[in-house]
Amino acid sequence: LRCVSLSGERERQRCARLALRGGHKKIAALVAPRASKEKVAAQTPAQLYAASGLLGPGQLRDGFFCSAERAEHGRLLSLAQYTAMAPNVARGEVVLVDARQDRDLHAFVERVAAEIGRLDSPDDLAAKVALCQRLVCARLGVGGGSAKARQNQDERSAAAMWSLQRQRKSRVVSLGSIRLGTAWHRALLLKYLADCKGVAVPCRLVRGEAETEAWVEVHYAEEGRWVPIGKPERKQDQAAAAPTD
Repeated sequence: LRCVSLSGERERQRCARLALRGGHKKIAALVAPRASKEKVAAQTPAQLYAASGLLGPGQLRDGFFCSAERAEHGRLLSLAQYTAMAPNVARGEVVLVDARQDRDLHAFVERVAAEIGRLDSPDDLAAKVALCQRLVCARLGVGGGSAKARQNQDERSAAAMWSLQRQRKSRVVSLGSIRLGTAWHRALLLKYLADCKGVAVPCRLVRGEAETEAWVEVHYAEEGRWVPIGKPERKQDQAAAAPTD
């Protein structure tokens, strides 16, 4: 027990395995969760999203970066490593979220906060969400429509991202510089707005199955549920919603 309390994460995991082999299940149960919690706490929001595909309320802060490309085994390179990479049309862009350095993003956040302040009920969660969604879609393009329309917009967005990469001579592009995005660009911008003090909407960012697929889920405390925004409808969902004889 003394060894467990003084050792590092790797040693605690080793102690847990040895305890299980020796039949000391209570010791193993105490040790293993402790190591797991410390490992999660040590992760940055960027690493957490790369590994789990989920980012909770208040976790998207300045300095966050991510890519639509799946991180291998949930591992993420450093921002400096991505910045040093040459533009790559096949692997796509890495989006940096940092209003401290991104004037366009900072100006957009200020505009949204001002618009919210002019609402009849600035504390009305549904009204704030609707306003943010409308402004984000006006900035990055409206999603939805037919499958062909979505594919066409994704192709145009990919061309725009490639142009931004070449301008910066790097895979890293700033969120504020994007003017035509896919679902995950819109979800990322909406999530950042929600986590800003001037907006303050409790929501989480969720990564979908496809590379350019993501959405946000807003928490309505009074109803006790998470409401998805921008989540694509699956064929099985459409079939379940269709009226039956």
